[in-house]
Amino acid sequence: MAAVLIFITISVCSIHQIWYSHWGSDPRVFLHAASLLVKGQDIVSVPDRFGLYYVYPPLFAFLFIPLTFLPVEVVIPFWTVASVVLLGWSMAAFYGGMMGRPFFSIPQKTRWIVCFFTVLLTTRFTLYHLQAGQSDIFVLALVVLGLVLLSRNQEFRSGIAIGLSIVIKVVTLPFVFWFLAKRKPKVMAGLVLGCLIGVGLPALVVGVKKDLYYHRQWLRVVMANAPGTGNSSGVGNLSPRAQVDRFFLNVPAFEYKGRSYPLTIAELRPGFVRVIGYLLMLIIALAIIWYAVRFGNANPLVSQWGGFALVFSLIPSFSTWTFRNGEALLWSLALSQAFLPGRRFIILSF
Repeated sequence: MAAVLIFITISVCSIHQIWYSHWGSDPRVFLHAASLLVKGQDIVSVPDRFGLYYVYPPLFAFLFIPLTFLPVEVVIPFWTVASVVLLGWSMAAFYGGMMGRPFFSIPQKTRWIVCFFTVLLTTRFTLYHLQAGQSDIFVLALVVLGLVLLSRNQEFRSGIAIGLSIVIKVVTLPFVFWFLAKRKPKVMAGLVLGCLIGVGLPALVVGVKKDLYYHRQWLRVVMANAPGTGNSSGVGNLSPRAQVDRFFLNVPAFEYKGRSYPLTIAELRPGFVRVIGYLLMLIIALAIIWYAVRFGNANPLVSQWGGFALVFSLIPSFSTWTFRNGEALLWSLALSQAFLPGRRFIILSF
């Protein structure tokens, strides 16, 4: 039964992306950026034929280069299958790491309970994600890999995996605050190396000079104009920093029947609004640090895995871009439910 449902989900979501031509789906954007990268052209300022722009650092476009040799009708199902597999692995690996034992060594009934409630709590967001073909599951799997390695006392490798996730999509940056607060020098060293590897890999195709240009261009075009910087809120963006832009800048807040409408309460100077956005990020960073210090000596389920769940849950608030089918999915991913001895069920989702 489960296999049938998974097959139907993969098929429907893949067909939806292939046939829905209004915006084209994210894999088309990734393929477009990969093609531009190979040609040495600008990857963040040139939209695809649906008018969508690539907004990631160059690494993810680099990783998509092998798929540019395949038809998009093949790439989309492949990416959907890969996302489903990585999502299943992330659920099992996170829970297994939390319990300190391999997932399949856990009683079968417990495994079914964990999987059922995890999927139930996130079904809506998971479907949105798969229909859009987004990258969050891939990023999530990298972070979970890092956390599992950490549970096995492989701190340096753990940092490399999480560092790579940050270079692919900077939304996982809050984990840096966690490991700083926990004083994990090996993890931090791995994070630095992982980031350097992620930044440097595209140079294998375009050379060091062009690679540095791509990263400067990403910082100048994407990050400098992201919601929360006092420039634009982004229609459909649900992040707190985007809400601040909507309330205090004269920018479009939503669209209705082809027209844009503002929600400006009081118009402030863009520089002041930018400061508010940075203060929101600072509050989130301090909340993560407070938890790490406050519960540092608690049971590992609380002091470590509860902390990981907290960081995941705060990522949508820290990110400049949050959509119902993006971070909102994965970072709520009850990525874990803990079925503890005594049949006490604790949901570590926020």
